[in-house]
Amino acid sequence: MSEKVKHDKFFQKALENPFVAREFFNMHLPSNIKTLFSPATLTLENDSFIELSLKESITDVLFSVEINNSESYLYLLLEHQSGSDHLMAFRLFKYMLNIAERHSNLYPNSKKFPFIYPLVFFNDNQKYTAPLNLWDLFENSELVKVTWSNAYQLVDLQNIPDEKLKENPWLAVLQILMKYIHEPNLFDKWQEISSCLTIIANSNTGVDYIKSALSYSLTQIDQTDKIELENMLKSKNRRGNYGKYRTSLASRRYRKRDTNPKS
Repeated sequence: MSEKVKHDKFFQKALENPFVAREFFNMHLPSNIKTLFSPATLTLENDSFIELSLKESITDVLFSVEINNSESYLYLLLEHQSGSDHLMAFRLFKYMLNIAERHSNLYPNSKKFPFIYPLVFFNDNQKYTAPLNLWDLFENSELVKVTWSNAYQLVDLQNIPDEKLKENPWLAVLQILMKYIHEPNLFDKWQEISSCLTIIANSNTGVDYIKSALSYSLTQIDQTDKIELENMLKSKNRRGNYGKYRTSLASRRYRKRDTNPKS
């Protein structure tokens, strides 16, 4: 039996004993965590979240506990490699997300993830030197901590006034068309951004952009308005680029006609 297997078997077998598990967490958990749950609710879960490539150096044990009448978890890693793993905080964060995903799969109707408390059990003659939190693994660690810990930024098109969305000509096409893509007729929105098209249509890099915008929006434009849109784009073009996206308009018109043949 290898040293690694010997450590694993003893560690896991010991923690299967409820008395050992309760005494372990009673000794090592901070008091503010211990007071949240009754040791009687401590239950060993038969799941591992370690990648196969790391099982030679890390063992994990997951316990569920009841906190405020909801299931929570205590997640314990045994690190038995020589020296500390510099990326342990990252791995631990990833494993906790996997535990949250597991919980979500078990309880698909739940709208909240459970509380998960992580511990790393280390036994080596060398001093543990790996960062104890995720943020210290990043450049600009304080900025990352603040950014990741706070609410993410939401750009909600429906709550931004159109005039604001049209302030930047290139971006206006994307934002206005996406905001109103479910409207019955988008031609009036193309008219609203017509001033932006003068800049875009006369740029070589704008050709593919307009073709993409046409492909995205033409199904929401009436046949007669497609002709008007074609004329509008032609009037905005001064560099001979018009023919490059005229095909998109024409193919859409003829495709529509072909699907409605005369009897």
